[in-house]
Amino acid sequence: PQKTIEQITGAIRQSIRTMNDDDRFNLVFFSDQVRTFAGDPVPTTRENLEMADRWMRNVRARGQTDVHLALRQLLKRDLEPGRVYELILISDGNPTLGVLDTRELINLITRENDLAASIYCVGIGRDQDNRLLDFLAYRNKGFSVSIPRRSDVSLELVGLMSRLRYPIITDVQVRFAGQGMDRIYPLTLPNIHQGESFEVFGRFDQPGPFTIQVTGQSAGKPVDLTFRADLNDAPVGDTQVARGWAFWKLHHLYSEIIRLGERPELLQAIRELRREYDLETLY
Repeated sequence: PQKTIEQITGAIRQSIRTMNDDDRFNLVFFSDQVRTFAGDPVPTTRENLEMADRWMRNVRARGQTDVHLALRQLLKRDLEPGRVYELILISDGNPTLGVLDTRELINLITRENDLAASIYCVGIGRDQDNRLLDFLAYRNKGFSVSIPRRSDVSLELVGLMSRLRYPIITDVQVRFAGQGMDRIYPLTLPNIHQGESFEVFGRFDQPGPFTIQVTGQSAGKPVDLTFRADLNDAPVGDTQVARGWAFWKLHHLYSEIIRLGERPELLQAIRELRREYDLETLY
C-alpha cells in the first residue's frame, strides 16, 4: 500500500542522514521495473541528501516486485580497500516477478554476490516470508530484522542504520582449537560493528583448555585476535545454551537444504534435533 511505501521512505530519509561524512549511498526502488537514485553510490553531501529526499517523495506503490533484478544491479566486486559494502533489502520477502522460487533465488543471489557484500534483510508486515529474508541474510554475512507492525518501521530502520554505522571487523572468521571441540555454529558471522557482541556455540567431549582465534579485516588491514581459556573454569550453562546451539545448527541444516536440496541425511539430522531439543521445524 502507498501508506506503507511512505512510512518506509520516510524512515530511509531519516536513516541516511545519520551516515558518516565519508560514507556513500544509493537507493533502489523495485517493482516491475528497477529505479535507482544514482548510477553508483554517491557521497553523503547535503546536496545529495536533499536530492534523495525529493526522489523518495515521488516513489509510488505500483506493479509487481522483482527482488533478483533489484539486487543483482547492486552487487559489486571492485571495492576500494578498506571500504565496507552493505546492502539493506526492505521487503515482505514475496517476489511476484522474475525468480520466484525461494531456494533458487537465495542460491542465485548468494552465488552472484560471492560474499562481496553483506546483505541485511528487513521484513515488513505480518505476511512476510521470513524463510527468504532470514536465509538470504544468513548466507551473505548479514542478519534479518522482522517488523510486523508497519508503524514501527521508522524506529526500527533508524536503529538498524545506527547499528551498522561503525564496522570494526569485516570478513570475520572464528576458529577453535581444543580437545574434542567441534560442531561449532554459526559457520559464517556478519561484520562486527561498534557496540555489538556475537555468540558462537559448540560441543566438546571433555572440559579442558581451548583457544579461540578471531580473524578478519579492519580498515583494509588484517586483524588477528587470540583468546585462551579453560572449560574447567567456566560456569555451568543452562538449557538455553544447548537450545542456542541447536538453533544455529538447525539454521545451518536449512541453509544446506537450500543449497543442496532435501537430502535424506539433512532431513534426518533435522528430525533428530527436533526430538532432542523440542524444536519447531519446517520439516
